[in-house]
Amino acid sequence: MPDTRLAEINQVAATTGTDPTLDTLILRLHTETACRRGGALALTPADLDTDQCLIRLRKKGETIRWQPVSLTLMAHLQHHAEQRHAPLNEQFLRYTNGKPITSRRYDHLWVRIELWTRDLGTPGETDQCGSPVHGWRTSSQDRLLPPGPVLS
Repeated sequence: MPDTRLAEINQVAATTGTDPTLDTLILRLHTETACRRGGALALTPADLDTDQCLIRLRKKGETIRWQPVSLTLMAHLQHHAEQRHAPLNEQFLRYTNGKPITSRRYDHLWVRIELWTRDLGTPGETDQCGSPVHGWRTSSQDRLLPPGPVLS
């Protein structure tokens, strides 16, 4: 995916919706770590190692991996946990009222992004397996997660 496309998607997230700060944090988290939706939703403040700039991600099959992140992302993660009052061992990603998000947040975010950037792919264009070609990976649990280039 071209950097310009990723920038466009981030711009939509940052300028639309009810909680652009949360949406851009979600995109940045996935862009830097390539974690799945379930891994992001399972993240807790206790999973942040601020000294080493690492986050602990839970993957499918109960596998755990420590993922390096940028100083910028770590600062935003810390700020989010403080501002949204995320308890140490409870879900990290939260709305402004402190309530944990659900997978529906992702659904709404991607519907909004698709509405604002309708040209993510050529209509009718498919890969050799018949899946739509749109530059974003999908799985049975994750719809449209960003690929891994790091934002500056």
